[in-house]
Amino acid sequence: MKLAKELPEGDVRVMADRRDFGRFVGSAKTERDGVACLGCTLSMLMFLLGAIVTAASVTSDRDMGTVGRFVGVGLLVLSVVVPIGTRVWQEFKGPPPVVFHCFEHGFVLTHGAEVRALPWSEARVSSFRESAYAPHGGPGDAVEWTEVRDRAGQVVYAVSGEAAVRIAEVATADELPRTEHRLGRGGTVGYGRFALSADTLFLDGSATPWRDVRRVETTDQAVRVYRADGPGRAAHFSAARRETPYAAVVVALARTYIAAARPGPGARPVAHPEGGCPVASGSGPRPDEPSGE
Repeated sequence: MKLAKELPEGDVRVMADRRDFGRFVGSAKTERDGVACLGCTLSMLMFLLGAIVTAASVTSDRDMGTVGRFVGVGLLVLSVVVPIGTRVWQEFKGPPPVVFHCFEHGFVLTHGAEVRALPWSEARVSSFRESAYAPHGGPGDAVEWTEVRDRAGQVVYAVSGEAAVRIAEVATADELPRTEHRLGRGGTVGYGRFALSADTLFLDGSATPWRDVRRVETTDQAVRVYRADGPGRAAHFSAARRETPYAAVVVALARTYIAAARPGPGARPVAHPEGGCPVASGSGPRPDEPSGE
């Protein structure tokens, strides 16, 4: 699944213009893979069985060999026809795919005649990497995933691969300025188990001043916090990236505030656009507001 190049038309474009979603980024759609997987499985089984029957018919007597070759060739032909047939059925008779149309400031989700539009400010986006399993059962390559949730925490779209990376980038670029603006005005933002203000990092509600934080970083599946007074390699706090909306925003803000709290030699202060202290911001809730997670 990947982002398409063409611009969506009709109701999608009209709705995006009405909501002022800005520039079109791309679209991605779910594959109707339930029947496709069944067709591929049957195709493989018929191919293997056809190859075995055909090979066995070579050593059989004349009558049985003729029947065997007929059955074997028939199975081989079906192994090609079945996946093509399931694909055609999917396109013309199967349920409609969910299509995600991504814009700078929001997205439009279509599922057949159903159309739903949300600005990024009303959604939460979590990105993480998850290892797939290879056919032999061992761990495979890590795959990029992005989940888009509404303010109630319900998943409205999940995508993997190239589209996941691009959607996460667009959503993060839209979220970061809002967060910086809010923190610059003295607010607090919440992302999963994290909450941030200009002088404090809250971890499950426990306050840790930025001067006591050495670094915040992400792994494929987690966001980790290292205290300045803690062991060199041991993380003081860890939260799953899947449960941490905008993990990239959390890390970017942490770097800004850690540098501001403990400036090194020759460090230059970074001014907020409105004249305040170095900032990072967000649309998350204040401590006395619901998190929306």
